[in-house]
Amino acid sequence: MEEGSAHPVIQNENAAIYAAKIRKEEAGLDFSFPATEIINKIRAFNPFPGCTAKFRDTPLKIWKAVASDHSPAAEKAGQILSADENGIVVACGKGSIRILELQKPGAKRLPVSEFIKGFSFEHGYFE
Repeated sequence: MEEGSAHPVIQNENAAIYAAKIRKEEAGLDFSFPATEIINKIRAFNPFPGCTAKFRDTPLKIWKAVASDHSPAAEKAGQILSADENGIVVACGKGSIRILELQKPGAKRLPVSEFIKGFSFEHGYFE
């Protein structure tokens, strides 16, 4: 097919399925799941409604995360393994993720390198 030569095709109604509207309650993160599932959920819910997790009673919206090479053997799911300008590494049920962008309520979305300047993640857990 040549570039720009696509033609509309009528959808087969028998092959279509119903998908319920996404609810904000579905966007909460549970770090007991494997890292790959958590990363996929963050991508799926971006930009709306955005995934959230609580840290010390503060709900944080997680905008971007990638798989981490850190292998959490004995850590609890949700435990902060490290936090620096390169990201916040969090233990998951299987593997770990590196959070790269997040946001506090009423604040703007920030890369971790900026966010950690005014927020401490030492010795903590995501709920």
